[in-house]
Amino acid sequence: MGQPVVVLPALVCTQALFDPLFKALPDHEIICGDTFENDSVEAMAAATLARAPASFALMGVSMGGYVAMEMIRQAPERINALILISTNAKSDSLEMQRTRAQQCEIAAKGGYGKIIRAQFPSMFAQAQQGRDDLRQCHRAMAEAVGVQGFVNQQKAIAARPASLETLSGFAAPCCLIHGGEDIVTPYEMMDEMHAVLPGSQLQQISGAGHLCLLEKPREVAFKISGILSS
Repeated sequence: MGQPVVVLPALVCTQALFDPLFKALPDHEIICGDTFENDSVEAMAAATLARAPASFALMGVSMGGYVAMEMIRQAPERINALILISTNAKSDSLEMQRTRAQQCEIAAKGGYGKIIRAQFPSMFAQAQQGRDDLRQCHRAMAEAVGVQGFVNQQKAIAARPASLETLSGFAAPCCLIHGGEDIVTPYEMMDEMHAVLPGSQLQQISGAGHLCLLEKPREVAFKISGILSS
């Protein structure tokens, strides 16, 4: 049995985001972090650490990456390996903070479904967008998160701190995964993290977008299998 892995989903995603990946990597206990109930990355990280094993590998996707970086601030000694997917270490711009606040207002007034439908094309590579399984999974995860969970997550993302300095002091093995057609997180943002993380790897998944875990789980599994067994 491999080491336990704490996973942190992206915005409006649940543990289902990781199901295809861990079908290809079955020998790990999976613990999904708490990313619905709190409205700050600090509280999300603390809640996740409270339910996590004494030591573990940590995997964060997009918003989950922001929480993962906060967990490094709070308890770096407990994290044996780090996998960051489709994320970045910057804080939100004022423009993005305004956009998130507007989306929260729309969602609270009954427009949550409209937001999720509009978001779908930016989550996946163009060639993958006709897949019904991806659309159904994305919608089901968003419904499970719900409006209040979405509002909590957007508030947390908008107020997150920058984390490059935090990463620069983290010495455990690290793998960064970027979907080659990710239009949400440019490659340059992940390369910036790669530059400050000692001994990190930066891997690209061709033909995949922001949620490459769902599009090409076997390719992601191949890229990260070494770090999970280290």
